[in-house]
Amino acid sequence: GEKLATACNTHLRQLDHLVTEFQQPKTDISISCCNSFAALWLTPKSTEINDTFPNNVLKICASDSLIDLKREQHIDLALRYGGDEQISDEVLLGTEKICLFKHPEYKLDETTDPTEKPVLFVTEWPENELLKNIDWHNWIDTSKYHVKTFQQEFFVLQAVMTGQGYGLLSNVLSTSAV
Repeated sequence: GEKLATACNTHLRQLDHLVTEFQQPKTDISISCCNSFAALWLTPKSTEINDTFPNNVLKICASDSLIDLKREQHIDLALRYGGDEQISDEVLLGTEKICLFKHPEYKLDETTDPTEKPVLFVTEWPENELLKNIDWHNWIDTSKYHVKTFQQEFFVLQAVMTGQGYGLLSNVLSTSAV
């Protein structure tokens, strides 16, 4: 009887704690997005979001993994990169273009060794069935560049901003740097 009473008491306290938690109003706004989007777009807009919703705290939940909104009920909004096909509960918020960027000081001139290829930085995410890499190979002659890859777009942007070479970047994510 004592063991049963102890177990029941423990579980009833846990249930009481959960009921109290559910009764408290939720005032934060939790947005899930990939790491690059969080660093390059959402964070620079966070002051504007906080000014628009002064009674709510913005919580950025950065992860490159897809989440299940039914299971992760603390997430209010999930922003993800994807293809043209949409699932019924998805909304297309915008489109992006992949553009070639370089820092104004990154130049190849007559003093540059003619056999030296310019550096091209690109993003290649780890293999993932749900997130396909951009097929930039169809648009760029890789024999004319020394290609270097990163798994996050913000690394490509940093390499370009420090004058290390060209970079293929989303026009949406590069806006704050341009």
